[in-house]
Amino acid sequence: MDGECVGRGRRLPCPCGHPIRRHRRGRTVSRAEIRRYISRLQELRPALALTERLAQTHLRQTSRRAFRWSLTSRQTAKDDLYRYLISAETELVEANTLQAIISGVDIPSIQTLNVHDNSYILGLLDCVGELKRLVYDNMRNGKSDDAKNMFELMERIYIMLFPLAVYDNIVQGVRRKLDVARILIEDTRAVIAEDSRRLTMLDAIDRLNNKLSKGV
Repeated sequence: MDGECVGRGRRLPCPCGHPIRRHRRGRTVSRAEIRRYISRLQELRPALALTERLAQTHLRQTSRRAFRWSLTSRQTAKDDLYRYLISAETELVEANTLQAIISGVDIPSIQTLNVHDNSYILGLLDCVGELKRLVYDNMRNGKSDDAKNMFELMERIYIMLFPLAVYDNIVQGVRRKLDVARILIEDTRAVIAEDSRRLTMLDAIDRLNNKLSKGV
């Protein structure tokens, strides 16, 4: 049957389902040539499979790179928008922290307030100034013990955040706010020390008056 030829214009179906036509115009293809052609296609199957696997691997890598680029772009956009929110978030942290201190409950965390880390740090430092006002109010109302507790809280906040002074390039403005907090704490310390000496002197005067009254 090798001598049989394909008639002009006829097609033979190959294993992949596509018809095989004659190669050149005016020349017929024998069945032996068709078998050799099919044999060559079968030999190329491993190479085609390898090419397909390489293409799939390249597609997966491209997809992963595109996904990482998408995350980076989102983070960049979020950081760009954050500069418009930092002041509002800082005020939010300061207000909630002061309310928690006055109410006698724990200071809310970053997760609770759902704010940026930088806003949380700056808000806590701003709260030091509000605590100074509370110290003065308690001293004016004769609540010396409450004033001392507020002052100790001011010191704890400052000591906790002081190591962040070297990261001013990351948390912009933190060094300046730490300097302001330190000045506020030193001023408040002087006032509390003066108030303590005043109370001590008043107590000594009362004891002296009691002794003199008993002696008379």
